[in-house]
Amino acid sequence: MGDWKDDMINGKGTYYYEDGDKYEGDWEKNIRNGTGVTYYTKGGKYEGEYIDDKKSGKGKMLFPNGNTYEGDYKDNDINGEGIFFT
Repeated sequence: MGDWKDDMINGKGTYYYEDGDKYEGDWEKNIRNGTGVTYYTKGGKYEGEYIDDKKSGKGKMLFPNGNTYEGDYKDNDINGEGIFFT
């Protein structure tokens, strides 16, 4: 569900993955690019920036156990400065 251009998701949209996870946010040529939120069926969520379908830039992760990380990401990994809350 969302914006389409040239048979690809472009702009704002929501995608439901087979495993039950859900992404709401920015798309460019069928990949996550920009800002968005991923809700995980196993608990937790990531809210922040995506580059080339990977968490990259500033983001906030709420883990299933209630811990939170807020800071830098690169290629889906915590990378750079940030704060971890328990």
